[in-house]
Amino acid sequence: MSGSVSVTSRRFSSRGFLRDDVIMLLEELESRLLTRGVQLDVQIVGGAALLLHGLLDRATGDIDAQYENAAVVDEVVQEMADD
Repeated sequence: MSGSVSVTSRRFSSRGFLRDDVIMLLEELESRLLTRGVQLDVQIVGGAALLLHGLLDRATGDIDAQYENAAVVDEVVQEMADD
């Protein structure tokens, strides 16, 4: 099963996500998934991908991603949004 999510956060809502924010959140996602014993590929798309590749120099409003094992990723992402 594959999933797709667009992540937004109240913590970043006033300015959006900058490159360092995207990296920090992806590292947090990886850490939380690993504590559950889950390893998978997450493909970042859209504005966040452009930020990571240095092709965009402004904040993006969300982090769009595609991945397998949608249920566990969606659960972890929701936990992160609630924190």
